[in-house]
Amino acid sequence: MRKYAFPKPGINHTIQKIMIYETKNNGVFLYLYLSQKDIPSHNDLWFEYMQDAEKFSKAYFHTNEGGWVMIDDPHEGCQDDLIRPIRRCKDNSYKLHEDGVWKDIEF
Repeated sequence: MRKYAFPKPGINHTIQKIMIYETKNNGVFLYLYLSQKDIPSHNDLWFEYMQDAEKFSKAYFHTNEGGWVMIDDPHEGCQDDLIRPIRRCKDNSYKLHEDGVWKDIEF
């Protein structure tokens, strides 16, 4: 399960967007973004349980239950921290899966 929110501006952070991703077997990731765009995250935090990630988000970023946007889990082989089906290649370039083909993309 994944969801994202736009935190309230704060004097102690410059984070523009956050995303929580609950994996099947590897805990919960909280991704932090410096932009509201669909770009790779700036940083991430790991939690064992979803409720801990949500509590942290509420306390630090002032999120609330109604402020989250639910999104699908990432496609297999794609980046967890991106909304669109984008994969990172060995040469550090990125490809977007669109209309049944992989296309080069730049951020």
